[in-house]
Amino acid sequence: MLEIEIPGQGALRVSYVLSDYNGTLACDGQLIPRLAPLLERLCSVVEVHVVTADTFGLASRTLQDLPVKLSILPPGNQDRGKIAYLKDLDPEKTVALGN
Repeated sequence: MLEIEIPGQGALRVSYVLSDYNGTLACDGQLIPRLAPLLERLCSVVEVHVVTADTFGLASRTLQDLPVKLSILPPGNQDRGKIAYLKDLDPEKTVALGN
């Protein structure tokens, strides 16, 4: 768990990070250079979940050596799929990144 003290608000306790893949962690299906070690460090304190439509078909291979949980959504309604995934985690303990 990652705990972040927010002045005047108290502590934010984060157990999960939920991220889109392409456009957030990757560009044209390729993981952004030098991001892998940062993801590994983040995974040492929280669970990192990557939810994607995997438009380029590269997410599984690109992320296979990283300790992230990958979920590839079926075509159509990816926005709803991502919201449902977030609700299944714990929205109160999750930071969401991406679109």
